[in-house]
Order: sequence, then structure tokens, then C-alpha cells
Amino acid sequence: MVALSVNYAIISHMIRIATFFWLCLITLTSSGQDFCVTGLVAVVNRSTPPRIYLMKEKPPSCFWAPIADAIPCQPGDIVVALGHSQPISNNQLDFFANKVVRIKSNQLPTPQVVTGSQLNGGEYFSKAVSVTGVLASAIRDDVNTTWNLMTLRTPTGKVYAALPESELPLQELVALKDADVRLTGLVTRFGIWRSFLGYELMLFGKDGLKVLTPPKNRATTPPFKFTESLHRCHAEGVVLAVGRQKTFLRTSEQTILPITLALGVARPQVGELLTVIGFTEPDQRNLQLVEAEILSRVAATGSPQAGLDIDPETLYADESGRNFANTEYYGKILRLTGTIVNSMENIHLYNAIILACGKRTVSVDISALANATPPSLIFGSTVAVTGLCLAEFENDAYAQTIPRFKGFTLIPRTANDLEVLSRPSWWTPTRLLVVIAILLLL
Repeated sequence: MVALSVNYAIISHMIRIATFFWLCLITLTSSGQDFCVTGLVAVVNRSTPPRIYLMKEKPPSCFWAPIADAIPCQPGDIVVALGHSQPISNNQLDFFANKVVRIKSNQLPTPQVVTGSQLNGGEYFSKAVSVTGVLASAIRDDVNTTWNLMTLRTPTGKVYAALPESELPLQELVALKDADVRLTGLVTRFGIWRSFLGYELMLFGKDGLKVLTPPKNRATTPPFKFTESLHRCHAEGVVLAVGRQKTFLRTSEQTILPITLALGVARPQVGELLTVIGFTEPDQRNLQLVEAEILSRVAATGSPQAGLDIDPETLYADESGRNFANTEYYGKILRLTGTIVNSMENIHLYNAIILACGKRTVSVDISALANATPPSLIFGSTVAVTGLCLAEFENDAYAQTIPRFKGFTLIPRTANDLEVLSRPSWWTPTRLLVVIAILLLL
């Protein structure tokens, strides 16, 4: 009798599945529906409408579920979805389910333990993996605000991961910064807007994040050294300049330390003595601190350092005249004189001045002075600019291995570092022609 009961249950379950597929077939042929998919649920984003992601390599690997009070599935379930598709950009389709039926509860596959470089290599696409490292950042996805994005630092490279806000709120993720964690999930490509940036790990819900070691107390992080480390460290220095993306400190060892502040951290003032914590990361010249937070700040004392007057040609050429990016001036406070060659609209749009110094041009980053720049900074003005000298390099994907040198940039410290020496003549060729035309008409 027991065997008959078990067999009856199995047969009954198979009949239900067959009936559902038969109904799907009828609906597809009679009501314009064009997809019916079966798969193992990996992630459920409980947005409005909900979006369900399956462990499938080929589309439809995800679809929008009908809006309902309760989503009829969770990670590990096997479901059948029926619905229609709609074309979106780049000849791709998006899928909208009208009906989602949970066939049975199953277990997610045992994840393959991988390194950061293995995950980024693509060989584990659409597979379940597990990777360990240090959680370096957590932010809200500005392209799709129902998702939170994370950066994991591993010994073999960074890993990017995503988790729905409905699974774990952003505040809780941010509190785990600098913790040793294990992330488990489905390897996918980035979404449409980032589709060619590589691979990310879509976590199996909040259970896909396991804390191995809680984050260290911010006050007990080790001091910064010029060696890379997975965990945060702290550094102290005086603010030399504040640029568009980075703040530059001079440490007690008289070295220049670039820092990139974490999202939401207010910019410091030039001259302040800061204690900061962050993660070390290499740039073209040395190490920098990223995802930095300010632990303490002491108000500025004293007056700014005077700039060193130099011939701009020495920035770009050696004594023989050969083109040469002179590293001697990196991190120095320089004073250059030149003519503004970009328009007022361009200056305000990009918060930058292009300064023609003889046959060379130098960029001047005035983003930190956006509310204090003199109104007389107009095309054709001759100005003297004092500021921190930096070298700029291309940072696009093709230049990551060997970044291309763009030129030198000066970052003024205050509005007083911009001195207008002369303004252009009011008599421009256009105005002169207008006056001549008026006189001829009289």
C-alpha cells in the first residue's frame, strides 16, 4: 500500500506538470504569448514588478513576474513561466511572465570555489560559484536603484557583486565594509548599460553573503605603507589640493598621497590636517587610498606655499628639445602664466581652464573652486595660475595596461591662486565688422 501511495503521488505530480505544459502550449498558440520556460530560480528581486533570475545560460534567463502580494517562488525553486517578449535595445528581448507556477522546491547547486581572476575570466558564466575576499564598497546602483552593488577585494583581483535591496538593505551592507566575507551566487554578465565590462556575481539572496571576520574597529586600522593590502589602513597628511576626483595629501614623510573619498564624504579644505582610512590601490606612479573616510580633521594654519615659476616648455621637453614628460615637477606647487583658450561656457561646463603657455597647453582643474572663480576668466585673458602639478593619463579600457599620457594639470588651492593679468581687447573681429557695417549704412 505504501508503494502504491508513493507511486500515485509521483504520477499525480507528473500529470500536473504535463497539464500545465499542455495549457502553456494552448495559450501560446491562441493568445499571442511567445515564451514558456522552465528553470531553477537563482535570485528573486522583490521590486515592483518582481524580477526572477534563472540558472540558464540562454534567454529567457530572467523575466518580470506578475505583480502580486506574494511572489510564488524563492531561490532553489523550479518554476515554469509563461508570457510574452518585447524588443529592447541592441536587438535584445525582455520577457514578461503572465503566469509563474512553482513546480517543486529544490536545492541550489553546490558552488564551485573560485578565485577572483577565475570569476572575471568568464569560464564560470551562468554557474554557481563561491569566492572569498574583503568587502571594499557597497553602493546603490544608479542605473537600477532596486539593486545594491559591491566590490570585493581578493588576492587575484576585484570582484563585483550585486544583491537586491529587498534582500539586504544598503545600510547593512555598508556596515560590513572591510569585513572578510564569502560571496556565493550566479556568475552573470553586467546589465545592458555595462554589458561589455565583464562579469559580476549575482548573490543567492542574503544567504549568499557570509561574514567570516567582522570589520576591524576604524580606530585600530594599521598605518599606511607603500605596499598593497586587502584591508583598510590609515594615513595622516595636510591637504595640498582638492581636484575633480581626488584629494592630495602631503604626508609627514613629504610624499604625495592621492585619496579618493567614499561616496557621501564631504570634501576637506586646503591646509587641513586629516587622518583618513581607506584601501590601498596602485595608480600610474604610486599607491593611493580609495573609498577613503575622514577620521579627524584639524583646521588649517599658516599661509599657502608660494609657487615655483618655471618655463612651461620644461614640463614637456628635455634640454635637447626632445618630447619628454618631466616627472621632476610632479607634486610640486608651480606658477604658470598663459592665455585662456576655452570659452566661458566650456569653463563652467567642465570646471576646467585650458591654458596656452607658448606652444604647450596645460589643463587647470577648478572644480573645487566652482563657487569662487573670478568672473573675468574669459577666452583670451592672460592669467597666472598657481597650483599642484599632476600628470594626467587616459583611463579607458584600452589604456589600462599602459595608460596614455594626456598632459599636465594644475590644481589651484584657492581662488587667490588665479590671477588675471590682462583681459582681451573688446575689439574682436566680429565686433569690428558689425561697427563697419553700421557705419556703411549711415
